[in-house]
Amino acid sequence: MGQALAALVGDDVPQSCSKGGDANSLRKLAVELDADLEGFDRSTFAQVKRGKLSDGYEVLEELGAGSFGLVNRGRDLRNGSTCAIKTIPKKKIKDPQKVKEEFNVIRQLDHPHICKAYECYEDRKNIYLVMELLTGGTVLESLCRQSKFTEVDAGQIMRQILSALLYLHQANFVFRDLKTENVMFSRSDDHPDAEPSQRGAQRKLKEIKLIDFGLCCPFEKGSKMCRAAGTPYSVAPELVTSPVQYDQKCDAWSAGVVMYILLSGKYPFNGKTKDELLHKIRREPCSFTHTVWKKISKDGKTLLAELLRKKADQRTSVGEALQHPWLQRRSAGPSIDLNIMADVVDSFKHFQNLNMFQKAAVTALAWRATDEETSHLRDIFSVLDADGNGHITVQELRGAIESTGVNIPE
Repeated sequence: MGQALAALVGDDVPQSCSKGGDANSLRKLAVELDADLEGFDRSTFAQVKRGKLSDGYEVLEELGAGSFGLVNRGRDLRNGSTCAIKTIPKKKIKDPQKVKEEFNVIRQLDHPHICKAYECYEDRKNIYLVMELLTGGTVLESLCRQSKFTEVDAGQIMRQILSALLYLHQANFVFRDLKTENVMFSRSDDHPDAEPSQRGAQRKLKEIKLIDFGLCCPFEKGSKMCRAAGTPYSVAPELVTSPVQYDQKCDAWSAGVVMYILLSGKYPFNGKTKDELLHKIRREPCSFTHTVWKKISKDGKTLLAELLRKKADQRTSVGEALQHPWLQRRSAGPSIDLNIMADVVDSFKHFQNLNMFQKAAVTALAWRATDEETSHLRDIFSVLDADGNGHITVQELRGAIESTGVNIPE
């Protein structure tokens, strides 16, 4: 998304454009932009750094602690921006290289619902991950305060989760550990249980981001993976069935588990022991007999059943799930009028006229921009991204322009 934002945030953008000439050149302009941006590997904006963490960041108050270390609020000494700094003592992990491998996965990713990794530092005792600061807490923490989400809230959250998963899949990754603990709200006022006065007036959507990419790994299309991974309550049947063979459909199952929990406040499968739980995941059908399901729409239960099919080849994919009627009815966003679309086209033209150094600088700035700084642009991006996969294609851009009345000749 950072690269698309870079094209939208050029300076001195004209406020109008003609329908004819700009439309005629749109396709050529988009192709040229794609070619130029190929030279900007987003991973170059997130680096394994030499030197001391204290040279670039001030470590502030502790935000949380886990089995592998601490998370503190941090301040970038270069520009004053805030971030999260995760400190991982080497003595607490078997293989420090795996932590750096996780960072190398995250730094390749650029999606509005995936937590960004900025930099990685290392000294004799610790590894430090400098990450995007998320202050809203996890979905699990919110569930502990309230038993479940409303169907509207659950739909908003699930659309964002599935969008992030689809982006990962199209980038040839498999997440393998989707669960309520790994979904965080961007800000504290994004919580569904926050007081109305605390919620942002301009951003009603409860924005979430995926975190913890320790089990995320590359995936070759058409292949099968044979090494089991994940968390017992959200793991797909094929990962606990011998012989283990699975693909990206395992993420669709886990999305179904999260959706089930969001809507009911309960786990779809329970067991007194791990073996009993895994047996039920393999064998028992998902139940909708509890009274809570009487209040859930038929479309919602249908999508759940499609995500929680035992056989992976019969299970809906995350891309197909995003197009399900239950989510489509909940995906209404801001409309884009002719003037806004004209500004977008002019911004693309402005960006194309920059030299390569200027383009790299603007792209880097856009990549480090906060959600608050880009909220309006993110609204535009979401509308342009028709299939919700975190990318804007030439076809999607053309469709949006045509919908505002700009004719684009073939």
